[in-house]
Parts: sequence; structure tokens; C-alpha cells
Amino acid sequence: MTGRRSPSKQRMYLNIITAALTLFFLPGCSDSNKVESDDQGQIVIRVDHHVLTLEEFNHDFEPLKMNYPDADPAGLRDARIRYLLQRLEEILILRRAEELDIHVPTAELDAAVDDVKKDYPENGFQEMLMTQAVSLKAWEQRLERQLLVQKVIRRELEEKVAVSPEEISQFYDEHRDEWRRVDQVRARQVLLPSEEQAVAVRNQIEDGQDFAELARQHSTAPEAERGGDMGFVERGHLPEELEAPIFALKKGELSPVVKTSYGYHIFEVVEKRQAGKPEMNDLIGEIRELLKREKVGKAYGPWLAELRARYAVVVNDQII
Repeated sequence: MTGRRSPSKQRMYLNIITAALTLFFLPGCSDSNKVESDDQGQIVIRVDHHVLTLEEFNHDFEPLKMNYPDADPAGLRDARIRYLLQRLEEILILRRAEELDIHVPTAELDAAVDDVKKDYPENGFQEMLMTQAVSLKAWEQRLERQLLVQKVIRRELEEKVAVSPEEISQFYDEHRDEWRRVDQVRARQVLLPSEEQAVAVRNQIEDGQDFAELARQHSTAPEAERGGDMGFVERGHLPEELEAPIFALKKGELSPVVKTSYGYHIFEVVEKRQAGKPEMNDLIGEIRELLKREKVGKAYGPWLAELRARYAVVVNDQII
């Protein structure tokens, strides 16, 4: 974990994004063969004049290695490739931010930094930086990049997506027989490796910090990039050590720190559903969000492909 503050929804469609980005490594799509000199050979990614060097890549990946303590060389290599795909995505979008003349004002960046720092216990923020082996300057630079990514995705995709009442009605009718449910809970979680970290994050949530933002910043769970959103889960579909504390919560209730074999969790129940077949009016918000995500997800891949075609891209995945 890097401890940086990530923007809202920037990787909501991670599975679609990753699938789209793999085209950069298909034969004929990667320009890695253009890397010739020793100096150029240390460049992992180049998007026009935006460059990620091998040294920078290794430095940024180092804190993430703690998430793969038992990985063999092949597994670690896969993790590095996944991280490379994420960085490629980021650099493409940052290049688009430059083209659109989108910036993060100093005051906005300072406010975002303060939002993170103020809720750490005394010396906690500095300890986080030391744990993650990152300087304050580097951390702030990462934060600024993430804020820029958020702004570009919002302008280019999210603000252009609309879902009509007719689409909602049609979707409900087409899936009418699929809506019958058993008891379900929609929950969010933050998963952390230590109790101390979990207590600190829970205190931030109680003090008014946004749960989803903190999940993106700190959680080691797979759904961290979705703001910790686990989606709706049914009874019997989770391990008992997770299911019991989640289903015991009321809507809007925050759990204490829960220790399981996975680590230390903070759960929040967003919505509860009783068994039965709901009416369409009860599902309008859910269907609208589902269709919106689907539309943005479909648009994301072609949008990245357009950026890929627009810029001069070099990816040297062989040296990582």
C-alpha cells in the first residue's frame, strides 16, 4: 500500500480496463522493439514526453511487494505486469489531462494532503511514509497524479453518460425473473494488515472522512479500487468469519475492527434486502447505476484505444 489518497471511481471498471490495456502487449501493438540504446533501455513506458524509468518503476513497486509475501518469481512477475498496466493507464490519462489543460490547483492539492494528514494519530502520517518507504514529495506527486486522473475520467466519460427511464424499465422487464432474492446485504470494507492501522482508519471514518476514499487509499482487499464496495452478498456465500459480522450490522452501521484470517476489517452496511421479489421502483437506483457502469465500462476501452492511437507510446515490458 502506498498510503496515497486516490480519486473517486478512477478504477471502478478495473477488470474492463485491464482487459483493454492488455492490447499494448499483443504482438504488433507494443513498441518495445524500438528501444535501442542502453539509456533508452531503462525506459519502461514512454507516452510522448511522459516517461517512466525502470528505477522509478522499481521504487514505486517496492512497497507493493508486501502484498505478495509468498509469491514465486512467476507470480511476482505477473504482479509487476499488472502494476505496469496500471501505470500505463495512468500515464495515458495524464497525457490527456495535459492536452485538455486540466490541472490540480495548489490549494486543491494542499487541501487533499491536509485531509489525509489531519486524521492520522500523532506522528502517524510520518510513520506511514516510513513504512511505505516513500518521501513526502513523492507521496504528494502521486496524490496529484491521482487527482488529475479523476478529473479526466469525470470529464471524458462519467459526465457524458446518461440512463433514460425507458432503459431502466426495459432492463427491469428483461430481467424480471432474476430479481427474486434471499436475504442480501450490500457492504463495504477496509482490510488492513495490522490492528493499529485499522483502528487509525476507523477513527478517521468516525471523524467524518469518506469511507470509500479511505478504502481506496489503504485497503488491501480486491475491491479497494471500488471504494471497498463488496456489492450485494447473500447469506451462505461468504466465509462465516466475514458473514457473521456483516449480517449482524444495521444499515449505515460501522463495525468495530474485526480480526479474521485475512487481516483486520472495518465493515459498513450500505443497504439490506429482505428475501422476496422487489418492485421496479425499489430498484431504479440500482438499475441506473448498473447501466451507467456498463456504459462507462464499454466506453473505457475504446477511449483508451483512442489515446493509444493519438500518442507515441513505447512499452518495454521485457526489462521489468
